[in-house]
Amino acid sequence: MSTSPARAAAAACPWLADDGLPADLRLEDYPAAMLLRLAQSIQQELSATYARAHGLSAAEWRMLARLHAEGPMLLRDLCLALAMDKAYASRILRTLQPQGYLEVTSDPDHGRRLVVAITPAGRALARKLMPQARASQGRLLQVLDAGERAALYGAVRKLQAAIDAGLPDVKGPRLVAGAGKKKKENKA
Repeated sequence: MSTSPARAAAAACPWLADDGLPADLRLEDYPAAMLLRLAQSIQQELSATYARAHGLSAAEWRMLARLHAEGPMLLRDLCLALAMDKAYASRILRTLQPQGYLEVTSDPDHGRRLVVAITPAGRALARKLMPQARASQGRLLQVLDAGERAALYGAVRKLQAAIDAGLPDVKGPRLVAGAGKKKKENKA
């Protein structure tokens, strides 16, 4: 009697314990480590392929594509959408702006805020790259059948929603980053 691939994968999954992850779980099997490694691999192998051909880093392409899709954005909102810190986004802006792909202006309602917009040259490049980007992402998904794609999409959306809402605090105080060290968050 043979085992289906889905059943074999479930049997090998170390995350199935009802009371959390096993104490002997290898670091490379932590969900965050696996997702980060996968995202980095996708970005380097797939995204960088079409971006590099046009002199863009994968991060530069992500910024250009987001602005092409969304239109002008406050730098703060762009950083949130791209999951980038402001310093990293600013470095990308300093690369793309002199190339004529983006422009940065002050927000007329609040002079200290920056508005980032794609230029016609940036929009033309984004339009040229979008079909390549879709094809590249489509090839990646071809290794999964329709049910696996739907399950992956649902699971990733559910995890992101849980993180956006704040994961439940089930085992002690929540840790928050601050000035390079971790501190306990006050719960008033």
